[in-house]
Amino acid sequence: MTKFYQPEHIRLVGGEPLLHPQLLNVIEAIRRSGITNCIRILTNGILLGRMSDQFWQSVDEVHLSIYPGSNISSRMLDYYHQKAKDYHVHFEILFFDYFREAYSDLGTQNKNLVQRI
Repeated sequence: MTKFYQPEHIRLVGGEPLLHPQLLNVIEAIRRSGITNCIRILTNGILLGRMSDQFWQSVDEVHLSIYPGSNISSRMLDYYHQKAKDYHVHFEILFFDYFREAYSDLGTQNKNLVQRI
């Protein structure tokens, strides 16, 4: 496919991509494919502090989505900024004042859950 298509970036999204047990292998497979020069992770940031130096070495961009009720401290945000700077990773914080979309194949009758979402 790389002969015919070269996207600006590949976005790894979720659910939450940092939960994937083989995330570094996925990133490496994308790199080896040669399809793009830019790998972007979209995350809610809860697990970002646990990511290894190898993670930071392997990605080009991290976009952190902050939603209502997020409990990520300013200290952690500073830490993420510093990690990104140390590894030359573009780091961007996206603030949302509401959840953009909720979807479920099964649906729910739980009105409290729906209200919370």
